[in-house]
Amino acid sequence: MATAAGRVLGVATAVWAGLLATAVRAHAEQLNDLPSTPSVDHYSVTFTTASTSSLGAMPVGNGRVSVNAWVDGAAPGGGTGDLMLLIGLADALDENSNLLKLGLIRLALSPRIEPGGPINQTLVLSTGTVVLKAGGVEVSVWVDANTSSVRMAVTPSPAGPPVGVTARLDHDDRLAGVIDAGGYGNGWGGPSGSFCNPNGTIADFVGIFPDALHPTESAVVWYHRNDPRRSDMYHETLRAQGLEECGDGCWDPITNRSWGAALVGDAAFTSANATTLVSSPGTATVNLALAVASAQTDTLGEFTAVLDALVDGGRAEIDPSALGPRRATHEAWWADFWARSYIHVRTPTPPPPAPSPPPPPPVPGYTEHNDFDGDQSAVIENPQWPNGGKSPGKCSVAFPNKTCVAEAAAMCDAVPGCVAFSLSTFWHGGFYPVVYTSGTLKRNSQWSLFVNASAVPPSPPPPPPLAAGMIVSRQYVLMRFMDLCSSGRIGGGLAGNDFFALKYNGGILTSEPVANARSWGPGQWWQNLRLPYYAMLAEGGADVFRPLLRWYRSLLPLALRRTALWFNTTDAAGRKLSGVHGAFFHETETQFGTLVPSEKGYNCPAVRNSNWTVDWAGNHAINLHRMGSIELLMLGLDYFDHTEDTEEFTTSILPLAVGVTDWVATYYGRSADGKLDVWPTQSLEGYRPGGFPPTRNNTIQNDMPWVAGLTAVLPRLVASAEAGGVDPNQVTKWRELIEALPALPITSNGADGTVFTAAEMPYPPGAILGGSEQPNMYPMHPFRLATALRGGPLQQIGLRTITAHPSYGTGWYQGVMNVALLGMAEDAAAAVLARASTPTQAMRFPAYLPSMQDFRPNEDHLSNMRSALQYMLVQHDPNGTIGLLPAWPCGNWSVSFKLHLPKRTVLEGQYNHNTGRLGFTVDPPSRRGDVVVMRCA
Repeated sequence: MATAAGRVLGVATAVWAGLLATAVRAHAEQLNDLPSTPSVDHYSVTFTTASTSSLGAMPVGNGRVSVNAWVDGAAPGGGTGDLMLLIGLADALDENSNLLKLGLIRLALSPRIEPGGPINQTLVLSTGTVVLKAGGVEVSVWVDANTSSVRMAVTPSPAGPPVGVTARLDHDDRLAGVIDAGGYGNGWGGPSGSFCNPNGTIADFVGIFPDALHPTESAVVWYHRNDPRRSDMYHETLRAQGLEECGDGCWDPITNRSWGAALVGDAAFTSANATTLVSSPGTATVNLALAVASAQTDTLGEFTAVLDALVDGGRAEIDPSALGPRRATHEAWWADFWARSYIHVRTPTPPPPAPSPPPPPPVPGYTEHNDFDGDQSAVIENPQWPNGGKSPGKCSVAFPNKTCVAEAAAMCDAVPGCVAFSLSTFWHGGFYPVVYTSGTLKRNSQWSLFVNASAVPPSPPPPPPLAAGMIVSRQYVLMRFMDLCSSGRIGGGLAGNDFFALKYNGGILTSEPVANARSWGPGQWWQNLRLPYYAMLAEGGADVFRPLLRWYRSLLPLALRRTALWFNTTDAAGRKLSGVHGAFFHETETQFGTLVPSEKGYNCPAVRNSNWTVDWAGNHAINLHRMGSIELLMLGLDYFDHTEDTEEFTTSILPLAVGVTDWVATYYGRSADGKLDVWPTQSLEGYRPGGFPPTRNNTIQNDMPWVAGLTAVLPRLVASAEAGGVDPNQVTKWRELIEALPALPITSNGADGTVFTAAEMPYPPGAILGGSEQPNMYPMHPFRLATALRGGPLQQIGLRTITAHPSYGTGWYQGVMNVALLGMAEDAAAAVLARASTPTQAMRFPAYLPSMQDFRPNEDHLSNMRSALQYMLVQHDPNGTIGLLPAWPCGNWSVSFKLHLPKRTVLEGQYNHNTGRLGFTVDPPSRRGDVVVMRCA
């Protein structure tokens, strides 16, 4: 924000420092002419100023433990200069199944880092390390790629003064007592929440119960233990949803779960108190380790023994003899990770923008600024200011009348030191003078700032614009890094076998000023959760992908038992069922596999309609929303096709496939012609029953997601039987289902042919129809039936369908992938670039994007961009054909790439748009004949 207004506020109030432009942009300006295969560090991110809050953090992690790191500071007089480390843990699930932060560590140096002075804080992508250089001291922070520990090293300058280090657990709020998180927003307490009271009413109070210290000599040790006497969400939810019989026979990752950490230092450190380690000033490097553990134990004593061992393990990690080898294996892991795969896009450098003329001054001497967005829409108030921080006067007429502007300027001129004021339609003519050096944010959504131009120096020229290729490539790399950090690839628990899927609403990288706040609360929502996984396999990320399968495998026993308990009686549609078996998964689920309680899923018992059957959730958007079950199999088969991992196929994918397909075959009936009758159902959230009970008059049938999913998945399941371990009788069942599948739902568009529809037409008159999820597009993504590579009538229907609904959307919207799969090269390039160019708004790290439909940092927006970029480069079909450049903008985008494909194939190559030259290699070479170049040749 290179404006005079920004500099006035930065100098006068300290509030804008966290919103200053990051150095990554200035660094990136030199990268528009990239080498064909640049180092990943071309995309590393640097901050050159401290941050005003945790929203200014940058991430680092290893797939189980994450760190958000920032320097606490602002303009002179603000902040402490401490390096703040907010720790996340993939399995830190509390009594209420909320994913909590482990804690906040402050590293304070003496002499301190000046919070308003220059710093250089860089995320070094090649080694997964945050490196801070300030005041002649270098601090390195990384999460060991192979263990569950955070490492910190502080190195003074040889020519500088001795440096002391204080490492403190800043955890007072979590140690002090119960926190009521009910007001954290959507998905927490109240009518839009996720929790019920034990008496069955909607919970307004949602407790985050306190952590505890485990006093240990020369270490800071703390932990959280889930005590079912405080809250027993697991068993209460089973009882409320008619699943109490499952009890201890199903997977319970909540009850008696504990997690904790031990902060230890090398020989230079001693304990100041139970939360603080201190080193005496010195000139040698000092090292700290934060070791992490989790376990489910019957007693607290069993877990404190785990913590004692953790202290010893942390000390072993920073033993001088271990430092070098451990760092070497960490760096080797990261070198292998980045060598697995890459996409580097190169495009012409755009010309610098023409300078825009300054706006005419509204009153003499003042310039108006009214184009601020998001968290920049803020002004200052301070109770120590005159008139309690309020305006020294009011306009005679309301803003935006120009008379009000002139009167406010006169009042500002009369206040000593006033160089700027703000006016808003919400303030009824009031304004705030900006004359002080500290204050608190007061947010307003419609305001204008007026700055005395003579009070500040002129703005520097803006940096030159980034090339499109640099924007896309950088965001691709940073989002891949973020997904690795949150992936859960390293299991929790004593045996390392507790795996959880990536938390869709921010992962473990949330970095909120209120540390544990995240919209949508504790549940997983399939529509959002699934999307990062589509990009992982082409990147060689089997280890990053695998937790999804293992988590769902853990949920399978409950899903099987739920079918037996819910569907061998009269269901919501009034059908008297028997013999139904198998498993399905809901759109929204807890971490242990039930529907989320309260409004987000299964209505609390006290507010449920007494006429509802047990299988009717109550949330109108998800009552019959179960199609994620078949899409899970699509992803599982993608994993198997890429990796040929027979062990994972046998232990996870096959049991899930048998469960889901058996449920489909026994729950849904048959129509008069013997075809599968997918009813009662809904098509995602928007095409849903008009009420309870679902009837043929108010509920759709043969919805596109189920029909397209079964059409795509069942033949692949039959083909997978060659992997072994598949009962021939099961293969016969799959073949029978294939024969019974209804056709994909289509209808005439009244012009030039047919288009895909959300469900079989005509729609029932009493059904609710609409929504924004576009289920009619599911033959493109996720089920890849209508693609450029496969061609034929389905691609043509897909092209007509997307032409009629050309919305590409943001966040979890799939349009960017659909246009890529259909071969619409220019549309795909524009949609990919638009996503990559999305501003961060309140957050500072370039890929920490706004919540959109989920929470920040957004998990889906750039993940869909990654998948689309991959589909532009390469598509593959179940027959083994590889389509190269099916949707690439040949005329102005060059690229170098390395991507993984089915049959453990790696495709590596380059395309130069200036010469039209394409070169590639295929490993194994036997797959070369399967490659078809579709464009650009």
